[in-house]
Amino acid sequence: MLPDLFVAVKETVMSFSADPQWHLEGQPGFMLILHTWSQTLIDHFHIRCLIPGGVLSFDKTRWHQSGVKFLFRVESYAKKPFTGPKQVLEYLGRYTHRVAIANQRIRDISSGTVTFTYKDRQNGNIPRQMTLAATEFIRRFLLHVLPWGFMKIRYYGFLANTNKKKAVLLIRRLIGVAATITRREKETLRRYFLYDRKLLSELSRCGWKALKAFYTTGVRDSKAVPGADDYLADPDYPGKANF
Repeated sequence: MLPDLFVAVKETVMSFSADPQWHLEGQPGFMLILHTWSQTLIDHFHIRCLIPGGVLSFDKTRWHQSGVKFLFRVESYAKKPFTGPKQVLEYLGRYTHRVAIANQRIRDISSGTVTFTYKDRQNGNIPRQMTLAATEFIRRFLLHVLPWGFMKIRYYGFLANTNKKKAVLLIRRLIGVAATITRREKETLRRYFLYDRKLLSELSRCGWKALKAFYTTGVRDSKAVPGADDYLADPDYPGKANF
């Protein structure tokens, strides 16, 4: 059932994105996250979808921006919108690598029962407590243990693993947005290569140029592979080196 749920959502988004009536007609890119539980641990299987507001044209020459208020104008249930991208990511992040119930919600385990707290969604998220027989608590908890190897987070369209590296760079060029890399990220990339003899020795011309862009000329690092600083300080690609 769970694979079918992913397929159904994927096909729906793909079909809507290709349909001329929505004035997009292109390939979307999106992430799907499986969520299986409710506050009381009953099975509540559903997919959460994170999708950019536009599509890449099928000929890969244009970015088709969606409307400001909606991606597809359909009648559907929707919660109050988030205030921005940060809040969306924080909300989704709470479900990506956690189990159905956190330890702090469990208030008591005794006499063959388990008592835990939950938010009553039907009554303004009022905090309440529920007591279940231990066997029933375990049964509910196991409803949310996924099969071994099952991927609960999946990427599709131009964000699929086989597409995203080239597609995201292409889309950035089409919409005129340059990729931004923080100072910490630059330092991490620089050290990642400077400390690894094998990676450094296998740099292609493109790889050398990319690493050089993150390199701070004149900075010497005692932990770096000997000769790495001089290798990157060269004004032109010196070829692969044997470090």
